[in-house]
Amino acid sequence: MTSRHYDVIVLGLSLGALSCAAVLARRDFRVLVLGQGQRSQLYRYDQRVLARRPFTFLAGSSPVFKRILHELAQSQQFRRRMQALDPMFGWLSAGRRLEVPPDMDLFVREIEREFPEVRQLVDELYSTIAQANASADLAFEKDAVWPPGSWWERFETARIAAALPYVKTERETDLLSKFPSGHPFRDLLLLPASFATHLALAPDRLPPLALARLHGAWCRSTSARPPSW
Repeated sequence: MTSRHYDVIVLGLSLGALSCAAVLARRDFRVLVLGQGQRSQLYRYDQRVLARRPFTFLAGSSPVFKRILHELAQSQQFRRRMQALDPMFGWLSAGRRLEVPPDMDLFVREIEREFPEVRQLVDELYSTIAQANASADLAFEKDAVWPPGSWWERFETARIAAALPYVKTERETDLLSKFPSGHPFRDLLLLPASFATHLALAPDRLPPLALARLHGAWCRSTSARPPSW
């Protein structure tokens, strides 16, 4: 039996795992990827054959993924294979329907039509979310080793983490504290973020940075890969 040495073993076939494996291989590591087979494009439910939904990728506009695409020389390929979602997502509830388009002026009109009573609060909220995401983008653009090993690596990662909003003293901040209890706009903010996270938490229990990051991902240049059939 022939034995082989690998520097890194990557478990899983998710996009994050495959991106990690590709970057490490690009940097001359010997990488072994272990995972199960791909899902079929069709599946059965209640004696009906259904197609899986198009692949939606929320992290396409993040600085980290842009750096990965650049290092792998896949930026042009990504733009060719993916398409921008318009609207980026839609929201339905009793007597209300709202779509979130990539055009900010159209989004403002949607808010004015459906939620005129909280328009000012919505403006303040999205300003807060934009500031939080700008701070996070700036932090994630920096080079750091995780988990840190040496004293210097711990110092650098601690300095980067300290620049992130809502990490220490503001961890219990409620981004929706100014909205009336039970107001339907809460669902508009919370449900998309809850759909996009792996955290086993109720939507209103998401940490403020996670909520700002996840909802913000739905509202800026969301991309999807259309079906191939």
